[in-house]
Formats: sequence, C-alpha cells, structure tokens
Amino acid sequence: MSILNLPVEITLEILKYLTPKHSPIVGNDVAWKKTETIYNWWRRPRDLSLDPNTLGPAPYGDIEDTPYSSLLSLQQTCRFFNTLCTPLLYSEINAFDRLDYEPIMKYKDHVRTLRLTIGPADIISASKPSSYLDYTGISSILSTCHKTTSLVLYYMPSDIEESDVYQDLATMIKEFVISHNIKSLGVCNVSIVDDFRTWEDTSGQWSLLEHITSESAMLNDIDVLDIACSAPDAMSYSSLQNLVSLTVREAVDTEFDSPLLQFTSATLVKLQLIECRAVYAGHIPDLIRQCPALRSLFVSTCGDGSDVEIPFRPAGWSEENDALWRDHQPLDHFHLEHMLGWEIAAMATIPAREVVLTSLRDGELLNAFERDKEMFPQLELLHIDVDLDMKEAEGRRLSEILGKRRVDWKIDAHWTVNQTYP
Repeated sequence: MSILNLPVEITLEILKYLTPKHSPIVGNDVAWKKTETIYNWWRRPRDLSLDPNTLGPAPYGDIEDTPYSSLLSLQQTCRFFNTLCTPLLYSEINAFDRLDYEPIMKYKDHVRTLRLTIGPADIISASKPSSYLDYTGISSILSTCHKTTSLVLYYMPSDIEESDVYQDLATMIKEFVISHNIKSLGVCNVSIVDDFRTWEDTSGQWSLLEHITSESAMLNDIDVLDIACSAPDAMSYSSLQNLVSLTVREAVDTEFDSPLLQFTSATLVKLQLIECRAVYAGHIPDLIRQCPALRSLFVSTCGDGSDVEIPFRPAGWSEENDALWRDHQPLDHFHLEHMLGWEIAAMATIPAREVVLTSLRDGELLNAFERDKEMFPQLELLHIDVDLDMKEAEGRRLSEILGKRRVDWKIDAHWTVNQTYP
C-alpha cells in the first residue's frame, strides 16, 4: 500500500508527530525563553561568543541536526508531501536579522507565527551597518505576511527616549495587528528575556509597549498578551477586558498601587506574573477574586525585599464565610516559584486542585504546612521541586499532614524561570 493512499487521519497524525512543538509560544514561555535558543531551522544556533554582526547562516536547506530534519526529509520525497510539509516548515518564522529576510519573503503566505526583532533607532533607520533588519526590511515583512495570527516583538534597550522612527514603526505595528486580526501578541525587552540587563539598560530605554498599546481598539481584539519590559504600568489594564491569557514580567515595577492590582476580567483563564515588584503576595488572592474564570496561575519572584511579612492565619480561616474558595472555583494549576515561605502562605487562600512549588528555601515548605494546615483549599496533588533538600524526617511529616487531607504529593517539579540579576 502506498503512503499516498493512507487515510487522511493517519497522514495528519504522521505530520503532527514529525512537526516539532513551537516554542516560544505567546501565553506560555515567551517572557522567559532566551532568544539565543530561538532560530529558524535553516540557521545554526547562535554562537554567543561571536559578534552578532559576523554570524552567518547554515547552508540553506541543510537538514542535519535540526528538530525539523524528519519533516524536511518527508518534504523532499515527492510533490504530494512537499505540498503538505512546506506550510508546516514555515508556519512559524523568526525575523531576527537580515539573513532571515529572503526565506521569509519567499514563504510569506505560510507564516502564522511571526517573531520580529527590532534594533536600536540608529540601526532601524539604516544610519549604521548592522545585521539587524532596517526599517524597510521590517516594513516589507509586515506588509506581506498577511496570514499571521500571532506576533512577538523583541526590542533592544535604548538610551533614546523618543524617536521618530520608533513612532512610525509603532504606528505600522498597530495597523498590522488591527488589520490582520492578530489574536496573540508578545512585547519583550531582549535584555529582560535574556537576563543580561543592567540598571542602565532599564532606566533609559524606549518603551515600545507604551507606543503600540495606546490603541484601545487593538487591545480589545487580542486574546493572549505577553509583556516583558521594565516600563512600569505603561498601559491601561482596563482595556484588556477580552483577554484569555495575560503574562506580565517586570512591567509593573515601581508603583505599589499598580493598576494591575485593580484589573478585573470575566474572561481571563490564565495569568502569569514574573518579577513584578509591585505585586505583593497579600494582594494576589484579591486579584484572583476579580478574575472569576481564572483556571491557571503562575507567580515567580514577585514582590520586593521591603514587603511587610504577613502573619500566618489562625486555624479555621478556611471555614469563614468570606473564604476565597466559596466565591471562586479551584484553579486547575497553581505554580509558585522563587517565593519565600510567608509569601506562599499569604497566597495559600487561593483554592487549587494542583499546586507546584519550585525553588524554595530548605525547610520553608514543611514549616508553612505545619503552621497552616489549611493551605490551598481543595488541593488534590502537590508537586515539589526535585532540587529541594528535604530530609527523610521532613518527608514523613509532610506526608502525614497531607495524608490527613487526602492530598497526593510528588517530588517531580523543575524551575521554569531561571533568573540572574545584575
């Protein structure tokens, strides 16, 4: 039997199996997936020891040692599979420099996910030679990728607060998002995503976010939004009423009374908060109360060293009439990372069926459950960091506490965001 005569369902399963999982994905890991790990299949991974301006591509069409090798091999077997495989090979494209331009323009009709790097103003305006795309190149890509539904913008930190070329580019991006009905949008400062920032990087940079999110009509149509920048509250969260997923990294940075804490949404299902200094652990349960549809929450390294520690609650708090679990369905997934014991306890009024705890200080997990045995109402399964140094006696005691609540627990969790600091 010829493979060409296989049922359509089997052929689709084969293609699905051979196609690598897209990464990073808006709504998942865009805010922390380092750009050095992102490259098109026809390019070799970047060698960070080299000057970015001297990097060259792998030989065009080189199919060895790439996640797409099997799909590429199948594409080359016959015309039938060439037609099926080509859209999958070019459905997600990284427009990071000039060497990516030609294949993007050739296969533009297949692009569904576009990741675009925007360089400093003097490079975009072509006043300096560089490997970055200039204004003309960016404009050409945005004007031809008509079927794109997901857009990620990576921009470089700059000392220039305002620039005409940035404003023109922001206008172009807003028009692109609205006219192409973009549903997923990511806006990321490369220095934050790649963890090479210094205080100078984040104090004088251009806020792309502030430019492109000034159009409320654009925000109303977006379902998934990821932000990784250090412009504190550069946007109005009140415009994000139709979001299904929101990720914020550093974008609420300095003001204690951040507008994010007043954010309400009847549609938000997933929320991820990373390195948000103004997001105080004690405020997060109230934020969850304001998002009744929420089912997934990730909190990593939020708060500030000057936060006032919240005392543990007295026994019986979960039976009070105003307990959060009475007003909010339990989350399907709640992940806490790089947080102190008292911060975990402060957020433990949030009901959740599955809780993941990673990057904890030794002893703090057991201490929290010893002092508050009602943490995480409706908990069914607890995942603990594999790197946590838990003594045998601590494990037995934790098992005893959780056993009384009929909660299963596993030591199988791993860090998600591995930050470094200047």
